[in-house]
Order: sequence, then C-alpha cells, then structure tokens
Amino acid sequence: MWSVSPDVPEALRTTLTADLDLTKTEKAVMSALKLCSVGLLAVQGYSLLMTNHHYLSDLTTQSRKAFAVIERQFLRSQDVAAWFNADQAIIQDTLWHKAGHPISISMKQALACSECVTAMIATAGAGSAASRLSAMETEMRAANSYKTLLATVKPLFEIYGGGLDYILLEDAMDTVRNYSIMVSGAGEATAPAMPNPPGTPSYVNLRTTALSYLGRVLDTSKDTVSFCYGFYCALSDQNQTLGGGAAADTLKTSYSLSKLKTQNYASFVSGQQAFGDYNAARAAMIAKGEYNAPKL
Repeated sequence: MWSVSPDVPEALRTTLTADLDLTKTEKAVMSALKLCSVGLLAVQGYSLLMTNHHYLSDLTTQSRKAFAVIERQFLRSQDVAAWFNADQAIIQDTLWHKAGHPISISMKQALACSECVTAMIATAGAGSAASRLSAMETEMRAANSYKTLLATVKPLFEIYGGGLDYILLEDAMDTVRNYSIMVSGAGEATAPAMPNPPGTPSYVNLRTTALSYLGRVLDTSKDTVSFCYGFYCALSDQNQTLGGGAAADTLKTSYSLSKLKTQNYASFVSGQQAFGDYNAARAAMIAKGEYNAPKL
C-alpha cells in the first residue's frame, strides 16, 4: 500500500485517495492506449530512420502511414472511436510524438532494427506496429518482395523444364546486410561484417553504397520480376475463381510489385500469358496420363 505525504493539501489528498471509478469508455481507452504503447518506441525509431522525425502528420509520409496502421487496429473500434475523433490531432501529437521523447533516439532506432523486438511486438498482439518492422530502407523492402515472388513462382517454372536465377539479387541483399543501419550518434560502418559476395563492386564500402548497388540490381531485374508478377497474378486470380477464398494476398498487393504492372506492362502481360501456357501444358499432361511429381 502507498500513502500520501502529510504535507499534501487536503483538497489534493482527497483527489489522490479517491477510488478510481472509470467509465466504460475510459476503460476502453486505457486498454487501447496500452496496446498502442507496445510498439510505440520501435515505430518511432522506424520513423526517425526513414524521415528523421519522431512523427509526421502528412498522410503521404512513411511516418504517418506507419502510425495510421496502428490507429486502425486499436483506435477505430466502436468503443473508442468517438473519443479519438473528438481530439484526434492532439491525441496523435501526444501519443505518437511526445510520449517517446524521454527515450534516446539511438535506442529507438536500435529497437526498430531488431528482428527479435519485431517478433515480440507481434506476439504481444500489436501486429499493426510490427508490420513496418524490422526497419529497412526502401531498396531492401523492394528486394524482399522481389525475392519472395521469385521464390514462389520458381518451382512452377521448373516443373516444365524452365528455371529462374536470382542469386545476384540475394548476393546484393547480403552485401547490404553486411553493413549495419546507421543510427543516431554512430558512424557508418566501413568494414563489412563478413566478406562481400564475389562480384560485389569495389566502390561498395558503406551501407549507403551497398544500397546503391542493390538499387542497380533491382532496376536491371524489373523485366524479369514484372514477368513473374504477371504470372503470379494470373495464378492468384485463378485461385480466387476456384474458390480459394478472399484471404489477403500480400504479394499481389505489394507496392513494390504492383507498380511494375504499369512500369513494365509488356513484361507483366507476357507473364500472364505464360500462365495460360502453363495451364495448357498441365492439362495436356493430365490428358495423356502423365504426372511430374514435385522434387522437394
């Protein structure tokens, strides 16, 4: 038990010792704010790394988008939406901007970059906060999407004697990982954690130059990735038609991939047409009683 100091004025003593009788809305707000706080520091670290600000209210910024996802999960429910909407700008500034100020910038950036912290935030039920973590640059986010797509369609190509090589992409990503993300107060590492993969350009000696190299690899692979994205979208559409359900298709909706549809439209369409050829070849094999068993 705790007690109030004898020199506290009587009026204040009454306030401090009164039972805390919260309304239904206040209880809901306290619960929502507790969940918002789970990933707050790490998401602030993400915002600092991406925009150099704890929080930006501009809807187009990576900062605002990261916090908006958390709001949709915890502050838009029927129980708290009216409270949140009544003072939205003040609440956002207090919660997303000012609340984390006592914590050092470098610590928040380190939290944002930690895969372990990201996993713990997701496990704690704050998946919306974890969705932008672990923090990584635009090039690495795009590379992860590219690699996941290529790994997804590769087995389908190989069934009919095709192939898909993305070793250069993987090597470029490994090169970036060799140099840690620069946090506030720390100089940029010039020595790689491990020897860079063979073929890495000699100018790569910092994370920034490694990202520049990765960006070049991404640019040169856009036609291939656009083809694979068209193939995958046709596959996804067929799955929906066959009753595969309406589960979120994160590959199909990936920003890095979906913009390729307009940037490399011819390759995208070629990929869709290739899926039609894949289906035709598969149907012909089935008609002849042939079956290519997977090699796992």
